[in-house]
Amino acid sequence: MKIVCVGGGPAGLYAALLLKQDDPAHEVTVVERNGRADSFG
Repeated sequence: MKIVCVGGGPAGLYAALLLKQDDPAHEVTVVERNGRADSFG
């Protein structure tokens, strides 16, 4: 199954992690609009 998580915040990353753990055959992609070096707060 192909899954796209929109948003790389804590909830999006955790959802992607749980989906991949549930079935390693899932193809999980996380899409984030900010760069890797951007951080807020």
